[in-house]
Amino acid sequence: MKRWLIFGLFLILVNGSVFAADSTNLSQALAGGKQAISNISVNELELPSALTSATKVIFNIPAGENITLSYFVILVALFIFFLLLISSLMQFVPFFDGWKAWVGALVITLLVAFSGGIRASTQLFLNFEVNFGRFAQIGFVFIAVILIIIGWGLTKLLKMVKDKVGVETAEHMGENLSVRPLMAKLKEGRL
Repeated sequence: MKRWLIFGLFLILVNGSVFAADSTNLSQALAGGKQAISNISVNELELPSALTSATKVIFNIPAGENITLSYFVILVALFIFFLLLISSLMQFVPFFDGWKAWVGALVITLLVAFSGGIRASTQLFLNFEVNFGRFAQIGFVFIAVILIIIGWGLTKLLKMVKDKVGVETAEHMGENLSVRPLMAKLKEGRL
């Protein structure tokens, strides 16, 4: 449920950022007609200054660097990827279960974002160019969706591993509690 909520918030954020793109680029496109709209690139759309300043603080982006829509979408997708992965790994620590794992994962992911790790990973994905033909301008959306699907798959895999480890631990505890004392009593002849 929580993962679907995060995925839904990501989609709302992406949709909201598309509509909140810099108004100068959109007004230029509308003034020039259909040709100008087809020439404008998603990679050229800039975010509003309020969203840009918050993004620069969270992801440790230098002041002179522009944040385009594609850059922002990949940043958010990697943030969600790291959050899902770290929250799944936190489930293995006995102290962190349930909401504590999510809080711990959020703190660790924010530390990774503040240190610039997510920004460096985003640069790697933005340099990854694939020939999508007519849809080349929205290639970053495919990358973002793939990242979130991989993160979701890894969380499911880690949950299966945790469940398997829990079952094996319970079996060993059951053997230790029931069979061994019983076998010791049988050997001693007390039964």
